[in-house]
Amino acid sequence: MNHEYIQALQNRKQELLKALKCAEADLKHAPEGRIRASQNGNGFQQFYHVTSKTGFSGKYMNAKSKPLVSALIQKEYDGVFLQRARKEIELIDNLIEFQSKELAEKSEEELHKSKRKYISPYILDEKSYTESWENESFIASTYKPEEKIYPTNKGDMVRSK
Repeated sequence: MNHEYIQALQNRKQELLKALKCAEADLKHAPEGRIRASQNGNGFQQFYHVTSKTGFSGKYMNAKSKPLVSALIQKEYDGVFLQRARKEIELIDNLIEFQSKELAEKSEEELHKSKRKYISPYILDEKSYTESWENESFIASTYKPEEKIYPTNKGDMVRSK
């Protein structure tokens, strides 16, 4: 379980890193300034190209400016995305580090070896779970024994793969 979980986190991190590179490259080629949106009295959206870093006033962008509007909105999105993606990568790194050290399943390791045989763990680690599952007794079915033609890795004969 833990291995699959960490693998999923690493896959997510790789996906984020790939997207992060794309967003950073797009941001390098983004136009100057930012966009301000407002709604006029008739309910239509209006956009203004703001070039000053602190001001709100800008140049009205008409229908011919649609490519620039799209580019500026994409630039705004890229900035938000980069911030969130970097934060998520940081959290994933912290979680992977924490998972490798602080699993609840490792609680019994803090007890002396002589005490461990007296406890009943709430969650078994993968190795202990596998051992206990393999050690459970199994009563083979007598249903159609003649059809058991497939051997398992342990040498048991079964009807289907």
